[in-house]
Amino acid sequence: VLLYFSTNGGGWGMEWLDPTTHECDWNLNLLKCIDGEEEGRRVANELNLDNLGLEGTLLKELGRLSSISRLIISFNPNLRGMIPDELCGEGGLERLTWLDLQGNSLTGSIPSNLGQCSRLRFVFLDQNELHGTIPESIYNLRNLEQLELSNNKLTGELAPNDELSQLTLLSVLKVERNELNGTIPDLSGARGLSNVVLDWNLFTGPVPNFESQLVGLESFSASHNQLSGTLDGLASPLGVDILRKLDVSFNNLVGRVPSLVGLSALFSLTYLDLSGNNFVGTIDTTGGNLEFLLLSDNRLNGGLDGIDSAGLRFIDLRNNDFVGGIPPSFYSFTNLETLVLSNNPRLSGTVDEAIGNLTALRNIQLRNCGLSGTIPSRALQAINSCVTFDMGENEITGTIPTQVGMLRSLRELHLQSNLLQSTIPTELVLLTDLKVLNVANNELTGSLPLGINWLGNLEKLYTSGNIDLTGNISTALCNQANNLSFENLGCGFDCPCCTDGMICETLR
Repeated sequence: VLLYFSTNGGGWGMEWLDPTTHECDWNLNLLKCIDGEEEGRRVANELNLDNLGLEGTLLKELGRLSSISRLIISFNPNLRGMIPDELCGEGGLERLTWLDLQGNSLTGSIPSNLGQCSRLRFVFLDQNELHGTIPESIYNLRNLEQLELSNNKLTGELAPNDELSQLTLLSVLKVERNELNGTIPDLSGARGLSNVVLDWNLFTGPVPNFESQLVGLESFSASHNQLSGTLDGLASPLGVDILRKLDVSFNNLVGRVPSLVGLSALFSLTYLDLSGNNFVGTIDTTGGNLEFLLLSDNRLNGGLDGIDSAGLRFIDLRNNDFVGGIPPSFYSFTNLETLVLSNNPRLSGTVDEAIGNLTALRNIQLRNCGLSGTIPSRALQAINSCVTFDMGENEITGTIPTQVGMLRSLRELHLQSNLLQSTIPTELVLLTDLKVLNVANNELTGSLPLGINWLGNLEKLYTSGNIDLTGNISTALCNQANNLSFENLGCGFDCPCCTDGMICETLR
């Protein structure tokens, strides 16, 4: 009753506080009961106040609900204040196995006596504003299976004395987006771990070794930290044989990317993200089962022929120094949805019509790759689910194919800074989802197709740097697009909303 009135409990339902019925019958969705030790007596077992618009603070009297095993007060963003110490203090919730306070605006520190709720198996305190260190008593919860403390302001070290070895039943550990520091603790003692998420903290030191005890580890993620050293440990036999995801992107790691050839430990790996480090050398994924390969923003070089995993769906190799062109094997990755090779200026070569084999492609980014040749026109008919098509800043010649009108799902078309000639095809007006059209700095001529004015989703239009290209911009497009200027369009355009006419006067 106190909790109801202190948190604006009007959303709990009209039957709540009905004096004519037992409290266990007020709302079966919010309060569930079980038979008590005394015959004929029912006691509360679960309180579920998820997403009810609660306001105010949590009362210390919650600790009197001694029969509760599941306490769920989550996703009430106006619920503030501290977590009461009384929850797990003397005479508190001794039967509690499930504590879910995620998605509120709770402040203060995690109660130091949380470990006194010794039956806890699941703890969800993520998405609050908690600060301070993780209390040592948490590591005394020998039955703990899932610990989620993400998206808070926690500081200090994670298990500085390797206390995780005490949590042998722990399966899920999520502490991302805090301010935790120090080295990543030894994980080998927590033999039941399957999912570890440590992203966006201040961890330093090496990536931990995946020892033979971690036979169930499926996902390890520690991106956006300050980890250092190499991944040479992955080149030796490991006990982990079902690891599916490894993400240590945006750290300070060095050395070479371990070859996946013959590594039985990585046989199940489907997601590998090593982006944003200082890796060097070539890549070899032959024989692997990768679906997602993200290696952008490193110093990798050599050819791309070593990438040969037939199930690949996502490739991101931008901002490296690859050479040798797009290998023919890439055109056999029929599950591929995203291909990003931008800013490998020495890659060179052409884009083959065989790219049309990749009918699942939705995102093609090949900007600044030293490419030549023409846009593969016939292939455009096959990759008609494409949302982003980017071949800007290359040396592409020829014309913009009329088949571009087949890309009916296209939202962004980037062909700027090439050597394209002739007119802009009228078929572009069929791209009703188009938001960005960039054909600047080519050798295009003629008039901008009038129908482009009526593309209802177009937000950005770039046509400047085509000396003989003209066009008329409608009032409707002026009201819709947010970048219209003579600087972006060129001086051959009639644009009633462009206010930088002085640029054209200066050029004249």
